[in-house]
Amino acid sequence: MSEPTPQRTVQRILVALDESSHSAAALQAAAELAARLRAELEALYVEDVNLLRLAALPFAREITGASGAARRLDAAQLERAMRAQGERLQQLLQTVAARLQISSRLQVVRGNVARELLARAPEVDLMILGRAGQSDYGRRVGSIARAVTSQATCTVLVLQRDMVVGRPVLVLFDGSPAAQRALVLAAQVAEHDGHNLRVLLPAGNPAHAAELQSAAEELLRAMGCEARIEPLADSSPARIAAMVRQLGAKLLVLDAQNPLCQHGSEAASLLESVDCPVVLAR
Repeated sequence: MSEPTPQRTVQRILVALDESSHSAAALQAAAELAARLRAELEALYVEDVNLLRLAALPFAREITGASGAARRLDAAQLERAMRAQGERLQQLLQTVAARLQISSRLQVVRGNVARELLARAPEVDLMILGRAGQSDYGRRVGSIARAVTSQATCTVLVLQRDMVVGRPVLVLFDGSPAAQRALVLAAQVAEHDGHNLRVLLPAGNPAHAAELQSAAEELLRAMGCEARIEPLADSSPARIAAMVRQLGAKLLVLDAQNPLCQHGSEAASLLESVDCPVVLAR
């Protein structure tokens, strides 16, 4: 078993915003997490160039939420709406940052959303984005979330719409360096409260589980924290989702190198089946 990795704190958080009504909730959740972790917050509002190009096409239509009627997309009106959204988000960020006493800024750019986010990943410690895009419905993971979670070089937190990042925190620990970083982050979000931190060990033989438990306990002691640690009967997305529901977890933390996160379909299955925000730690 490797030595515990040094604690790495989250110093810079980036939250991705868009034209949807859920951006305000995402910004609020990100700001509260930044306050808890004593981190700087950067909000990035991307005016989606693909949406603007679509609006310029003569046959483009949108379906209104109220009536379900189709109407033509108007590029000029869409640009005005984007500009107004940016102004609203700026005002909200200033209000929330002042209340929580955090350092913050909003950057507005125009481009491809996934590319803009991935370009900024090396500059931040944690990126927060929504699980579904504006055109995605139900529990499906949107295309932007799929691209960013699979390619980003930083830790990524995937939010469900309007859900807060809270406690208790559930973390899967397999002893790898990335899993050690995941455990450190989980303990920080749980505010080093052992009653609000649960560590799950992947399914395996009892001897290996004992080694993992010892490694987790050692790392937790170094942080002045305790937690309840228990092995999983199996490490399937369905079992992990069941544990989230059973414990009422408000955050699930995994390392991005975990086999569950390495295969696109299985990673998407996990994100879609879990009823809380999910962190993929790097």
